[in-house]
Amino acid sequence: MQQDKPRLIVFGATGNTGRHVIPYALPQGYKVRAFVRSPDKLRAMMNTDNQDLEIYQGDLQDKEQVLNACSDGAEHIIFVAGLPNFKWHKQTRGAMLQAVKNVHAGMVKHQVKKILYLAGTPNPAPQQKLSIGIKMLKLFLIVCLGDQWNIRDNDDVIEFFTSQNKVNYVVIRPLFLFGQTQRHQLRASNTVGPMVSFTDLGQFAVRAVGDESLVNKFTYVSK
Repeated sequence: MQQDKPRLIVFGATGNTGRHVIPYALPQGYKVRAFVRSPDKLRAMMNTDNQDLEIYQGDLQDKEQVLNACSDGAEHIIFVAGLPNFKWHKQTRGAMLQAVKNVHAGMVKHQVKKILYLAGTPNPAPQQKLSIGIKMLKLFLIVCLGDQWNIRDNDDVIEFFTSQNKVNYVVIRPLFLFGQTQRHQLRASNTVGPMVSFTDLGQFAVRAVGDESLVNKFTYVSK
């Protein structure tokens, strides 16, 4: 008797990282549900004619849609979503945390095992003191790029994960992301790694979400 394939839900499947999760996850034996705002955008990015891929149209701010998406025996979730048009400004403050809370509620309701969340290097783990170099990077992102709302939202999400005990999680924190070319097989690291490609990070996310050694951990990524 053939064993059922594990089910994976990808939130943010059309983003720079998410678009590389599905093509890697399917050959690894996952049945994938891609939660997207625009199914047409996903179809334009990749071949979606696969019996193990289901496209689910929805909005992360709609709790009922998220709850429904987390059903049907999913084991893992990869959350690599961003806000529409990457508008990380004051008006969107709290939107990412609300999206994660919606997903968390779906995980609790449908007993999903673990979620992988993509944050950033400037987001410290609990009780972690950032190095001088990372503090300078954080200041650059805030002052020069206006990225403070993104950083604060990710900090809120990390605080939320550590304050609950109903679902398992892994938070990955790459340095900078660039390019769509496969370059290296990444690994979890206790120290800040180099810049990595979106492709490599998407593939690492699939491996990391199923890695039991990373349960409830905050990790950097390295080559």
